[in-house]
Amino acid sequence: MDTQKNDLQLILSNVRSGDEKSFDILYQQYKPLITSKVAEFIGSLEAEEIEQLSSIALYDAAMSYDYEKVDRKVTFGLYADICIRNKLISELRRVKAVEIPDGDIVHSEESGSGASPEEYVLRKEDVLSRIRRAKSMLTPFENTVFLLYLSGDGYNEIAAKLGKSRKSVDNALTRIRTKFKSDNMPE
Repeated sequence: MDTQKNDLQLILSNVRSGDEKSFDILYQQYKPLITSKVAEFIGSLEAEEIEQLSSIALYDAAMSYDYEKVDRKVTFGLYADICIRNKLISELRRVKAVEIPDGDIVHSEESGSGASPEEYVLRKEDVLSRIRRAKSMLTPFENTVFLLYLSGDGYNEIAAKLGKSRKSVDNALTRIRTKFKSDNMPE
């Protein structure tokens, strides 16, 4: 058991140092946790979005977990579980999701804009259609960067969350814009 704790501490230390392979190892170890969160939240968010948010939360947990600060009472697994759950709940609260009959999620942040309910639903369906089309054009990394950018994160924040350089994020956003322009999608 002590060897497992030392191995985990080494992996966490390497993740904090920017070692992508260590995060891949950590991700594989906690993949069952992420899979359980997909099953738990699938009715409220899309599976891919749950996986992405969970991955980001796992990375954030790895960056912030301090065995000494948790009085040696909270395992990393429990800490990661709490971080992932909180991230997903925060996302649900942020978008104030409302289910519509075809099962898509409509964000209700602008529902009081004075438009009729029909206009509001049509506008939101158009936005969802564009987002779906955009997601199909992007690589998984570009999709993650795009979602973080849409959520209001800046280049440096995205780079820190994904363990990438600011230049990688800048390049991904440039590729995303190019893809959208070539598909005549409005920015």
